[in-house]
Amino acid sequence: MSQIRQPKHLLINNRLRIAITNKCNLSCSYCHNEGQPHCDQRLFLPLDYIKTMVKWFQSNNVCVEKVSITGGEPLLHSELLDIIDELGNMANNIHLNTNGMLLTKELVDEFHARGIVLRVGIDSIDSNQTKPNLDEAMANRNSKNILDMIEYAASSGVHVIFSTVFSNFNRNNLDRLIEWAAKIGVKCVKIIKLNDFDSRGLNKKHDVEDDFKTNHLEASLFYDFRQKYVYKAWHCDEYTFLGKHRVFLRQEDESEFEVVFCDDLCTSGACANVYTAIDSKGELMICPKNHITTPIDFSEDYKVVSEVLLDTRNKKCDSYKNRFDLRDNINSQMKGDAINA
Repeated sequence: MSQIRQPKHLLINNRLRIAITNKCNLSCSYCHNEGQPHCDQRLFLPLDYIKTMVKWFQSNNVCVEKVSITGGEPLLHSELLDIIDELGNMANNIHLNTNGMLLTKELVDEFHARGIVLRVGIDSIDSNQTKPNLDEAMANRNSKNILDMIEYAASSGVHVIFSTVFSNFNRNNLDRLIEWAAKIGVKCVKIIKLNDFDSRGLNKKHDVEDDFKTNHLEASLFYDFRQKYVYKAWHCDEYTFLGKHRVFLRQEDESEFEVVFCDDLCTSGACANVYTAIDSKGELMICPKNHITTPIDFSEDYKVVSEVLLDTRNKKCDSYKNRFDLRDNINSQMKGDAINA
């Protein structure tokens, strides 16, 4: 009788997040773009890299329960469907994060056929644009296409989730977004507290206290809005989930629809507690805020790669305090490099 191979648990919570490109067709001021440096170089993770990685996970029986495909904007990748098919060989639960601007009915049908969970970053349905700070031409195309494609996807049976960043841009019309989402069959709306990643330095004129704190006014309004839904919810679960504080709300007549309020990633340390992340250079991400990564080569043997994965897990932040400790270590390292240069 052949012995059953026990799966190896090398990933954080058996989850993998892959940024297949750092290129995006938008430039949202609050977006950390997975912590990747913003420069003229636009990176696309090759399909061959994905194939090598999947083969390594399969041959070494590493447990992968969920894969999140992100970017940048993943729909800009010319081999996206091939990448999805390859990842489907090692995980049944695949989420695709997109701003939705490039969605077509043909793509939605392809995602539906593959059982993809579509996570759409949408902040408003009431204005002429679903994201802040878009030029007029981009905004018109944005509004015209995204809402139609979301409704088509939901009506086609695709599992659709909204990722909505709470800000002054949309705080007065979020009720309508939530109502519309429930009406058309979106499964979940995640309201995310604004995060001051600002990796491109776009917010220098704004009153942000320091690199790690969310603007107090935005945070206060976020919690006020959350509390309103806590009061009116039929069922409410409030707890800390994988390092991120969440409130799940369900309405009595909409049992399959929920609103989730999420604290920001960085200040709660959730970026490193939820998943193992790979950036568009094919490197393991340790800290998105500070662009800290470490190389990994899936063509190497099990011992070499597993040590890198486990070492990355040990470096993850698990609290706000540890994040400051990590920052101090980084600053010391940078000073040392400067002295030795």
